[in-house]
Amino acid sequence: MVTNESLGAYFAEHPEDLEMMANALPVELLQPGDISDAVLWLASDAARYVTGVALPVDAGFHVR
Repeated sequence: MVTNESLGAYFAEHPEDLEMMANALPVELLQPGDISDAVLWLASDAARYVTGVALPVDAGFHVR
């Protein structure tokens, strides 16, 4: 969603800002299975007491 010409031009002019687009964990991209594993866990009995929370599966991108 963020791969576009204008964003590329911005980072070409401001390479120091690339760090803000990095994940906190050492992975470049999440795999679809990472997301579906979280969904399966939420739908399982193991998460039966989990209510009213946002569960970001984003390799720590949200905390940056």
